[in-house]
Amino acid sequence: MPKKIFFLLLYLCSMFHINAQDSRHIDSIRRLIPTYHEDKKLAYLNDLLARSFLEINPDSVVKYANRSLTFSEHGKIYPYQVDAHNTLGMVARKKGDYEKSLACHFDALKIAKAHKLESHYFHTTYSSIALAYTEQGNYTPAIEYSYKALHEIEIQKDTLNVALANNNLANIFFEIKNYDKALIHYEKALALARQLSHLYGQGLITANIGSVFYETGKLDSAKVYFDESLKIAIEIEDLAGEGLNYLNLGSYYHKKKQYAQAIENFLKAEKIFSEQEMDPDLSTVYYNMADVYTEQGDYKKAVVYGEKSLTLANKIQGRAQQESAHQVLTNVYDKLHKTAEAYSHYKSYIAIRDSIYSEDNKKAQFKVELEYEYVKKRYADSLDQVMVTRIQEEALGQERLRTETQRKFTYAAMFGCLLLLLLAVFIFKGYRDKQKANRIITLQKHEVEHQKEVIEEKQKEILDSIHYAKRIQSAVIASPEYLSQHLREHFILFKPKDIVSGDFYWATESNGRFYLAVCDSTGHGVPGAFMSLLNTGFMSEAIIEKNISGPEKVFDYVRQRLTDSIGREEQKDGFDGILLCIDKAAQTITYAAANNEPVLISGEQLIYPGYDKMPVGKGEHLRSFQVFTVTYKPGDMLYLYTDGYADQFGGPSGKKFKYRQLEELILSIHPQSMQKQEEILRQRFEAWRGQQEQVDDVLVMGIRL
Repeated sequence: MPKKIFFLLLYLCSMFHINAQDSRHIDSIRRLIPTYHEDKKLAYLNDLLARSFLEINPDSVVKYANRSLTFSEHGKIYPYQVDAHNTLGMVARKKGDYEKSLACHFDALKIAKAHKLESHYFHTTYSSIALAYTEQGNYTPAIEYSYKALHEIEIQKDTLNVALANNNLANIFFEIKNYDKALIHYEKALALARQLSHLYGQGLITANIGSVFYETGKLDSAKVYFDESLKIAIEIEDLAGEGLNYLNLGSYYHKKKQYAQAIENFLKAEKIFSEQEMDPDLSTVYYNMADVYTEQGDYKKAVVYGEKSLTLANKIQGRAQQESAHQVLTNVYDKLHKTAEAYSHYKSYIAIRDSIYSEDNKKAQFKVELEYEYVKKRYADSLDQVMVTRIQEEALGQERLRTETQRKFTYAAMFGCLLLLLLAVFIFKGYRDKQKANRIITLQKHEVEHQKEVIEEKQKEILDSIHYAKRIQSAVIASPEYLSQHLREHFILFKPKDIVSGDFYWATESNGRFYLAVCDSTGHGVPGAFMSLLNTGFMSEAIIEKNISGPEKVFDYVRQRLTDSIGREEQKDGFDGILLCIDKAAQTITYAAANNEPVLISGEQLIYPGYDKMPVGKGEHLRSFQVFTVTYKPGDMLYLYTDGYADQFGGPSGKKFKYRQLEELILSIHPQSMQKQEEILRQRFEAWRGQQEQVDDVLVMGIRL
């Protein structure tokens, strides 16, 4: 497979003025150093030397960056301290040591914040952090720090930095397989690099565009760009760029089954990557060579290169490289009929693949929250529109025109998403802290009691945060007072499985119509709560902002917004539920129903008015939702509920309660008061559950018509 090329703003800006291969220039800087004794001048010259060696000799980069750091710390020259830390982080990232790279960049960020340095020190550091997270495969913080970098770059209005930021954003889109968006940003970056006659940038971006064409099956177009990028790299003597383009061309010939040319290019890349100590790229070369030899039937060589790839992948803890190495070794040992070895590598491959997919799902969920609840308010619908202040002012202007009710739901949804996002980050941090504490307990038994107190405190902080999130969710769902203003009589039985819930009930009023929703979002707990906030936000947007009146049209709109937001074929996130529309003037009730059906009790008869067998989200069917009408007499009871009550295990045999038993129960209690019905349903649920764990969120609503 082809390799994308990442690069940082700080280093290309310097290369615009300095050719890293110009030995005469390097020698002239070296001759200047003994003539100066001031810390500031010595820090500057050593910083310049470090960056001049960036594409030549990593050891020299570390040597001169550390010297620059020593002089800048002695003289308290904070800008050069930031530069030195970022340079050291860059070298560590190229070697695949992502933890060390991030530690260096966060040291730089700490200094820049403490001493309130100029904006460009922040955008350089934010970009560095984003690239380290991206190459590590940790896309959620990569996106976060890319946003921060873009904001700082926009303040400076620097053409070169805008080009580089577009390339780095495109790299993230490439990683999440949004190739159309990646190509848009790559082409913007390339146009600006050409405008500036920046050959180094042109070479790197051209290779990245070739990678997009390769991944989308346009192999001949990919080769044109790889050849052009290689030509530029040779012209400017960029060794790393040469190696990456040989790797890309090897992947092209491999795809074309021209194995001799593929191996030839891979060997050229191997030589350069070995000399430059670029372990992540070297692991990728070995995996590709193993794959070629497997297809050729040379299984002995395939095993040698597959094991080399795995050794390096384990050394750098690169999940993508580990996944590829285990996969190719599975194939080789299977061909050799070595079942035990093949099975062992297959298990490792599946475990790593599943962990990557799990991280992808988390990334997608965070991406939805960032892009459509918070980032949308700052950046509109495009990731490169980062003028936060401009968007916030526009949003505030729109808020002044909205009704008091709409403001309540919009602000609550935004505030809730922000706090829940912070909560999720805090939970992850708490989990990491807990892991660290457990390791300390194993190594230092005399600190057992102390570490126990640390863990308990972290757990308490997490629970406190989740309880606070519950208060936020409670502010978003319909309040009892609000429902009582619009319904004759009603009751609500609401029992979240965890502290926060994926089930929700929500209501609003628009143009004389009262809307009431009872829904079950995908998941429960914190993930379910994320989805419930997203779903209520989109329903509010449809009814209040878009003035969509028909409940079936509201569901169609929300499904489209969810599909656009999540943007993945395998994602099934959304909700099942019912949305009632009560027209007070016409005295009619219409509704839309997704995989859920209301139950009407008229007299002593159970009536099922109908529903659509599809969710509000991605499913087997994507037809438009229908509108249904409730025909009732005064005094009839209408029940809306999710699947949590019926799916609860319990009773003498530990079986599900089931819908039939639930319907018999509500038929027997429907003449009684609302309070009594809710009490009976709650007691019956607890008696059935007994000592069994509650399996899902529970929500039952009864309305006297």
